Amino acid sequence: MHVRPLLLAAVLALGTAGCGLVPGDLGGGDDTPVAPGDQASPVPEALVSMTCGAPESGVVAVRGVLSNAGTKAVRYQVTAFADVADGQSRGARVAVVGPVAGGATAEFTVEGVPTTVAQPDCRAQVLKLPE
Repeated sequence: MHVRPLLLAAVLALGTAGCGLVPGDLGGGDDTPVAPGDQASPVPEALVSMTCGAPESGVVAVRGVLSNAGTKAVRYQVTAFADVADGQSRGARVAVVGPVAGGATAEFTVEGVPTTVAQPDCRAQVLKLPE
């Protein structure tokens, strides 16, 4: 079984409502994001920078900056992964950032991203959520 297609399908089906930074665990439970439907759109260009923290107890914090190049305030969904250099993600965490004003930047932190290595390779997917 290939994890990558299943992970991609799971990531594309995610979203949350509300303002600010809302974490979600892709493993299920009460904090699992709700599906945004077909209205969420990938915006990799919004990710200005990202760093992967030092692992502690099998998890890392992924921090970064998003930039809204538009004129209207928008919300972003950030899905952070660690250990993806070998193509095998160990899990992911989700946060919703915003609203971010037009022309502004916003910092984000996604806590608790699972990892199994001392120096994980972190990645993120950024979606622009519907208004």
